[in-house]
Amino acid sequence: MARASLEFRSGKPERALAAADAALGREPGDLAAGVLRVRALARLGRAPEAVASGERLLAAHPGEAAAQGALGAARFAAGDAASALEPLRAASERLLDDAGLAWDLGRAAIARGDVALARTAFERAVVAAPAFYEAWLGVADTRARLGDAAGAEQALARAAALPGASDGRVQALREHLRAR
Repeated sequence: MARASLEFRSGKPERALAAADAALGREPGDLAAGVLRVRALARLGRAPEAVASGERLLAAHPGEAAAQGALGAARFAAGDAASALEPLRAASERLLDDAGLAWDLGRAAIARGDVALARTAFERAVVAAPAFYEAWLGVADTRARLGDAAGAEQALARAAALPGASDGRVQALREHLRAR
């Protein structure tokens, strides 16, 4: 299980999937291994398989926030933001310090046009993980969409101070917001 988690966090979903499958071979009902399996499948672009695996995981662990979040992430990866939103929201309300889950919720909320929910989710992500560059960009974008130009600029300043800022997205978003 530890190997699956490390591989997933290192951006190696193929290896994470193999390690999660090995863990599930030893412990078929392991929730954490099941979550990593679903998320790895989604990251690999195998969305239909991820959704099916997520549905089985939630059926085996009803009401478990981690299973709900994995299913929501899989549905979002499959392009179904509408059905992803509720499991992501339910999971995020219970797992307040899970930055990745909050990020997924924010993206699904934006896709559904719920900017206020997206802003709350992105802000939760940066509280949980202050160095989460993309989430700071999400905070800036949603604050701007909600009419908070000063808050958007503060979020852009925070993003600009992070290592990933050399990619130019802070400046591009700043220019886009000025053009609105």
